[in-house]
Formats: sequence, structure tokens, C-alpha cells
Amino acid sequence: MDKNDEAWQRIFADLHLKVEESLSKTGRFIIDSKTLKRVSEREPRLMTKFDHYKNLPKCFRDNQLSIMPISRYQYQLGRCEMYHRIETYPQLNEPIRKVFLNHLESLDIDNIHSEQVALAVASMTSMIDDFLGEKTYLTLQGRMASGNFSFQMHHILDSSRDTLTVNNSQLEIDASYEGGKSIAVFEAKLGICDDFLIRQLYYPFRMLCNNKIDKKIRLVFFCYSDKVYYFYEYGYSSNEYQDYNAIQLLRAKSYTLEARPKITIDCLKQWIAETKPLPEPEVPFPQANSFVRIIDLLGLCQNETTKEEITENYDFDPRQADYYVNGGIYLGLIERTKSSRYQTTSAGKRILELPYFNRQKAFVQKMMEHVVFRKILLLYLDNGLKEPDEKTLLSIMHSSGLFKVHSEDTYKRRLSTIKKWISWILDSLKKK
Repeated sequence: MDKNDEAWQRIFADLHLKVEESLSKTGRFIIDSKTLKRVSEREPRLMTKFDHYKNLPKCFRDNQLSIMPISRYQYQLGRCEMYHRIETYPQLNEPIRKVFLNHLESLDIDNIHSEQVALAVASMTSMIDDFLGEKTYLTLQGRMASGNFSFQMHHILDSSRDTLTVNNSQLEIDASYEGGKSIAVFEAKLGICDDFLIRQLYYPFRMLCNNKIDKKIRLVFFCYSDKVYYFYEYGYSSNEYQDYNAIQLLRAKSYTLEARPKITIDCLKQWIAETKPLPEPEVPFPQANSFVRIIDLLGLCQNETTKEEITENYDFDPRQADYYVNGGIYLGLIERTKSSRYQTTSAGKRILELPYFNRQKAFVQKMMEHVVFRKILLLYLDNGLKEPDEKTLLSIMHSSGLFKVHSEDTYKRRLSTIKKWISWILDSLKKK
């Protein structure tokens, strides 16, 4: 259990009757920052920073609770849907290549560790202008007051809606870019995400609407993962902007600064042949289905970090952070330090610095050092890339000496990770 979980448990224990009574009567409970700080012994901004659904404390998820700032010092607890699940978009699998200005020496584009740097690179390489379709300039950025407005949110438990009124709540804009026709508000994240907190785009949107901006206001969710820059433009129809959850995806694109030569089946076969199998390590077998998130985690762990920091900075819950750290350790790409923190190994750092083709090769070969992944990938290749039957795959797992995997249910859960990692390899065959 992380610090936020513990702190919110103390708050609900202290205010249990008041919260339950207020929620049952009015569907909401107002709590102020002084109470949050007094009971939790933590800063309110840390207590209420839930950028993704998985970041919510367990007591929120178990009771289907939401929390929204409604003024500089007040928050409204309710049961409303705060997040929007990010859609799949076919064009994102084919990043458009842009060129970096080689005379710029203060930026290391192979080691981007903050949203601000990722946005800066996207701006100076014309990704942002290309996506927005006009020349733009960085304008609003940082913390500011939201102004006053009301809106509706969809109730989690039924089809009803709750009305919230905001009076000069604090908001933060990662960046906004203004051109001749539009102003685009950006919410930026490192790593692939399943969802985003709508409020981080909605409050700036309503603030700009209050300021009677004549130009079109555009909302962009931006994320950087494995050297690819992803852009998702969202918007509201003119008669639905007071409905917080009516946000819709309008378009999406991705960009990269590196050449991405085609990877073939022959490449994979050669990489396997060149790799020497190693004894199965005595570490937990991976239970982390997204290999891209393993890669994202390597970037975060280049500076020593804790599992709590991983949970706070990425779209992970505490249990997932543990699973993905263990996945990196299994591959020899993450290690635990003497101070019980985690860091990318020297091998992991070398791989991150490689160009696309060699980086993919290195990651594949790290997997192929493990007999179970080696045998199963070869089976896919021999089967025309089609998924072999589960009985055969489980038989390979049973014969591979996996560390502390005993029950059949556990074998089947771990097989899910193997399939997902193999799919990540095979997906590279489809990319340009």
C-alpha cells in the first residue's frame, strides 16, 4: 500500500459518517485542503494527483469515488467518471519522420526524461506545427486560475449527471501553442497511457472560453514513448461543451526522429540464431503484458527511482509497478540498488541509446536468451506467424524450468505475458 492509499484510509476513517451521509443525501461531499493536510499529514496536491484511473487509491476504486477541485482550497468527492480511455488509431503505427537540428547540443534526444523536453523537441522539429496545420508559438504555460464556470459529469453508477461549479480553482497547463487560427492546449505525459484525466484539458478549455477567445480552442493529449511522439486531438461539439464527458477524439498522428528500416522474418531468424540461451534466472517470471511499458520504465529508471515514484509518474498502479520492475529485472535491464531503489542496468542503458533497428534487435535478443521465449517465437515463425494452440505453448513452458511457477492457473497467466511480448516482436514486422 502506497502513501496515498494509507493517507486516504485515515481520512475516510476520520470522516466516515460525514462522507457517507453527504454522499447518500446529495451525491457529493466537500472537503477542504486544510482538512486533507491535517488528517493525512501530506500535501493536498500529492493527495489529489491522480492522472490516470490506476493512480486512484484503492478506497476510491473500491467505492467508485471521484474527486475534483472546485476552488483553490476545496475538492468535491462524488461518483463521477473523471477519465477518458484513449482510443486505438491505425495511423499511429506508422510514425512520420522528422529531422532534428544537429547544431543543438544541449538536448539529448536519446535521453528524454521530462514532458517539457519532449514538447520542446516536438516543437523545434515542427511536429507540433505539422499536426496543428499552422505555424504556432508557445504561449500559456504553468499554473493559473480557472475562472468561474459550471459543468456536468456523468455518474458512474447510473445514467444521471452531477453538476459541479468551479470558482477559481488552480489549474496547470503543460503548454499551449497559438497560431493564426487556433490555440492548442497540450497535456503531456511520458510513456504509453490507457487513459487520461479529462480535467487537465477541460479546465483550461473552459478558462479560455471564459476569456472570450475568438480563435478555435483545440485540445491535444501528447505522449512520448520509445522515441515516438504521439498526438491525439480531442474536442467538444458547440452544444456539448458543458458536458465534461462529451469529449471526442478528432484525429491522431505519431512522429519520430529516427529511421525505422523494415524488420523481416529473416531478420528475426538471424537474431535468434545469433543469441546464446542462458539458464533461467531465479527471479519472478514476468507478469507484465505491455513490453512498450518495460521500455518506458527503462527510461524512468536511468535515474534511481522507487516503485512509489513509478506509480506516481506513470500509468501504473502499485501492483503493476512491481510486475513491470520484475519484468525488467528478469531481462537483465533493471537492477535493485543497495538503497532498495531501482535503476537501469548498463546493458539497458546501452540498448536505449541504439538506433531503432539495433534497439529492436537488442530487445528481441534479450528475450531470446530465455529458452521459453526462444522456443515459442520459433513456433510462431514456423506456423506462419499464427498463434500455436495453448496446449503446445503450455507444454513448452512446463519444460523450461520457470522459477516458482507451479500451478496450472499460474502457467496460464504467465502465458498471457509471453503472447503479448511475442506480439510486440511480430508487430515490428508490420511497421515501416
